[in-house]
Amino acid sequence: MLDYRFCDRTITLYRLENGKVQRLVVEGCYYFWETKVVKDLSGTRRDTKFLLIMPGANQRVFVGDRVMEGVGPYITEQEWPGFVPSEITGLGQVAYVRPTWWDGSVTHVEAGNK
Repeated sequence: MLDYRFCDRTITLYRLENGKVQRLVVEGCYYFWETKVVKDLSGTRRDTKFLLIMPGANQRVFVGDRVMEGVGPYITEQEWPGFVPSEITGLGQVAYVRPTWWDGSVTHVEAGNK
């Protein structure tokens, strides 16, 4: 049996759908966020990555969604263009979504940006 005892975080998902910003607060998730300063030949940059695990068979996160830990603010359609990870600390954009199966059914969905 899978163990979800570490899925104790709240996250907020954002999605632009039909010209409207959709906001969904989800409790009972695992969310790991990491920021590193990377120095290379092109200079210094900030590299962030995250992993989100959402227990349950319902997929509520999709590629392109933006995710923030905790109960995030309401965002208007006018604010959406500036509501991007490069401008908002703690905000990530989902690059992949992977349902995880166990014994013939989906048990959780993993999402991240790397």
